[in-house]
Amino acid sequence: MRHPVGELTNGIRTSERRRRVVTRGSIFIALLCMASACGPEPEPPSPCTLPAIDRGFTAIGRPYVDLLLVIDEGTSRAAREALAAEIPRLLTELGSGRAPGGMVFAPVESIHVGVLSADLGGAGCDDDDALLFDPVPCGEPGWLDFARREDDPEVAAGQVGCELRSVESECSFGQPLEAALKALTPSTSATRFENGAAGHGDGANLGFLRESSTLAVVILSQGDDCSAAEPGLFELESPDHPGALADRCLDHPEALHAVERFVEGLESLRPDGQLYVMPIVGVPLDLVPDPNLPLAEQMTEALTDPRMQQRSDTVPVGCTSMLGTSSPPRRLVETAAALDGWQSFGLVGSTCADDLSGSIDTLIDAVGPGGWAGCFPRPYRREPDGRIGCAVYELLDPLEIERCEELPGRTSAGIDESRALLRCRVNQVAIGTDDEPLDPDAVGWVYDDFSDFVNRYCGDSPQRVAWVGTSPTERGLLIGSCNAGAFAPPPGVGESCAGPCETPVETLEDFPLGLACDPATETCQPLCRDSWDCDAGWTCFDADGDGVPHCVTPSC
Repeated sequence: MRHPVGELTNGIRTSERRRRVVTRGSIFIALLCMASACGPEPEPPSPCTLPAIDRGFTAIGRPYVDLLLVIDEGTSRAAREALAAEIPRLLTELGSGRAPGGMVFAPVESIHVGVLSADLGGAGCDDDDALLFDPVPCGEPGWLDFARREDDPEVAAGQVGCELRSVESECSFGQPLEAALKALTPSTSATRFENGAAGHGDGANLGFLRESSTLAVVILSQGDDCSAAEPGLFELESPDHPGALADRCLDHPEALHAVERFVEGLESLRPDGQLYVMPIVGVPLDLVPDPNLPLAEQMTEALTDPRMQQRSDTVPVGCTSMLGTSSPPRRLVETAAALDGWQSFGLVGSTCADDLSGSIDTLIDAVGPGGWAGCFPRPYRREPDGRIGCAVYELLDPLEIERCEELPGRTSAGIDESRALLRCRVNQVAIGTDDEPLDPDAVGWVYDDFSDFVNRYCGDSPQRVAWVGTSPTERGLLIGSCNAGAFAPPPGVGESCAGPCETPVETLEDFPLGLACDPATETCQPLCRDSWDCDAGWTCFDADGDGVPHCVTPSC
């Protein structure tokens, strides 16, 4: 079966114009290809003789996902049932490594699923104190620990569904953002909660959030967040917060925690970017954002829609569906949009649909492939057929496979003696100007610097390994090897020196002496004293004999 590149980039088709969006995904170093430097004295380079050095990386980038489901008690039973109905599929698809949009990725080995009540008390509400839900009839205590090799997704999902159905009360003041933050924050953090209380991340909820995991926080609500900074907001007769109790959160926004509290607090739990936050809320279906584009711009426009406005006199209905009635979720949407930046990803689902399958599709498409984006740390030169001067190899255990040819798109390339593993070369697929494989039946990998996926998940280095008709072998080791001529020059290098040769900051990182005009080529080239001043794959050489050497790239 053909898997075009468009299907393998998280279900994202190539955009009409190639956007370069500076966002951070969880950047997973894919192929760092370096050539060895020459000696300390400038010597003429020998094309095609500088060896490329292999740099290994694991195919499974983040084998653990910790999924926190925060349930607002005002959410209808129908909405909770709809979420419960999607849990078996979520576990199955994350565990199989195939996202709804067609993207293949390294399977998630272990998934923690915790259910959390948004009820933190006030105005007669119960205070569940941000403890992971543990109803006695639902089986395992605390949270579900799903191992894809051992556990049945249907059976595991039954426990989660039981807990989702058990979260039910008449509390009108859901505080899902504060509850999520308190549940996960360690007591060593400076962040404090009502009455100076510490978080439960290393206490009552210890073990749920793992150090090496992807953290996904899903908030199911048909209202909005009312995380109070002033506890008196919920007093029946509050002298500082007058007005009807049901309208307190709308009438007194100054008494609520600022959105920045949750942005900074949640990001601090995952400083390396392995964080996804997704409110599934009352956003009308025609305003649901494209998950493959930055969220802030889309939501800024959506929040101006009349259906997304809140008024305490007659609160407009955001939408009505088979899941019930939902009101405008402005704070929850604003938090997701603020989180969608350099250190994390914000997503938005909708309770305005008759089921939650679309929202869960979005979640799986983001969390699964995001675990191993496979991003190149630097750009490379393309050949006319779209390929680059790099090879991708898989190193496999000979006890698990006898010949590389047993796998699609692989050919045997000997033995890696240092690791005693089979060395399988993965076919690099040629692509045309339409960014689709020239051979529709080709299987292997392509150099992807064009899809919406790389713009969204590869940050300021938007290029990666994309797979066509196959996927990385589970527990295999991927290594890359590039010839010196494969590297694309950094900014400023090779430009005409008709004007001054200015050195961009990013180029100084590779060439600390900066750029100067090379009379031999009349272009701006990096200065050097010896090859140690040159980036990997370059060598120091005085081409015109004027005593001023420059860094040059041998090419084949």
